[in-house]
Amino acid sequence: ITVVEAGAPEGTYTDYWRTNRGNPAQVTMPDALGSYELRYVIQQSGRTLASRPITLEAVSAVLEAPDTASAGSVVGINWEGPDNPQDYITVVEAGAPEGTYTDYWRTNRGNPAQVTMPDGLGSYELRYVIQQSGRTLASRPITLETVSAQLLAPSEIPAGSVVEVQWQGPDNPQDYITVVEAGAPEGTYTDYWRTNRGSPAQVTVPDALGNFELRYVLNQSGRTLASLPVTLTPVSASLAAPETIVPGGQF
Repeated sequence: ITVVEAGAPEGTYTDYWRTNRGNPAQVTMPDALGSYELRYVIQQSGRTLASRPITLEAVSAVLEAPDTASAGSVVGINWEGPDNPQDYITVVEAGAPEGTYTDYWRTNRGNPAQVTMPDGLGSYELRYVIQQSGRTLASRPITLETVSAQLLAPSEIPAGSVVEVQWQGPDNPQDYITVVEAGAPEGTYTDYWRTNRGSPAQVTVPDALGNFELRYVLNQSGRTLASLPVTLTPVSASLAAPETIVPGGQF
């Protein structure tokens, strides 16, 4: 069983349902308007054994969300729409070509959609996209605004120790606190603490000496949102024990 444009040549098909899968058939209509036909087709010859006209009508969608959001944050988007198989909600730069997408939410996952905004600033669009054709059924502007973070920790830290880092920041999915050498390239990390684990972060600093940085990093882009210089200082140890012990004994 398939659906085609009215009067299409024999053997033409779009989405189809094998009759051995049972009755009723479940056929996805094209993303188009106007006169079409449902057809029962004999596989062996491609001959149409039965047909029935069907008219495809316009469909619409609506998106509701804040006018502004923090860059990199997760935004809840209430939506209404056809919920066709694999339709999705996404966010793109304003005016981006049809079919463009970043993070997305399949409509079959429920309402509201939860979409992660890009780590960027300025004018963007939320879009309801029909998966079959990539067509935008509804769009809504959203402005992404700057976001900041703060870190608080001792200025001197014993090398190799665990330091508590008080932090404030957006707590976007998978953001983290880490420690790196001073001036290390963006995206560098050693031991890290995901911000969703709470504050204070518990970070193990390297067993090294000198100038380092604690960093709040946006996981999405690897961008450092805040940094705090720290110095790793020497540590020492001492041992005390008897000069002589009994063989096999404890001391």
